[in-house]
Amino acid sequence: MNHWAPALLRHLGNLVRLNEKLLKLGKQRHTAMVARDVDRLESILTEEHGIRLAIIEEERARQATMVHLGAAQGKPPEQMVEMRLAEVAQWMGEPARTQLLALRQRLEQAVARVQETNRIMTMLAQQMLPHFGELLEILLGGTPGGRAYTADGQAVRSGAAGMNVLDMQA
Repeated sequence: MNHWAPALLRHLGNLVRLNEKLLKLGKQRHTAMVARDVDRLESILTEEHGIRLAIIEEERARQATMVHLGAAQGKPPEQMVEMRLAEVAQWMGEPARTQLLALRQRLEQAVARVQETNRIMTMLAQQMLPHFGELLEILLGGTPGGRAYTADGQAVRSGAAGMNVLDMQA
């Protein structure tokens, strides 16, 4: 077995673990959105961002390991970019081959579930967007469609931008 194989298995295991964390957070994000828990949602989004960055770094490390693994097999680096894990598994002896294929399957399943969760969350956000717009109108102006003013009396909507409250006639 190539000495880069354990590193590849470690990278794939880390990618599985990170994607499963992302999936768990996606479900928590859904719950927070439905509950309108803005503080929890903000916390979840921050945590998701950190995990996404960790996934990017782990994927870079995995790709570097793939290049080293390929070099040990006499393959040029550019060929390793397109190399599928099933092909790499053929270079490995047991039990590494079985572990690699099992991790590949878990990673594919985790990524598919994360993508489905993100698709559902996008649809939910799109459905909620008109309500957020209306809520912003209410917060800025008191009622939907009404005028809103800054603290110094400047109109900020309804075609009267820049007009001072004192300039208006009753």
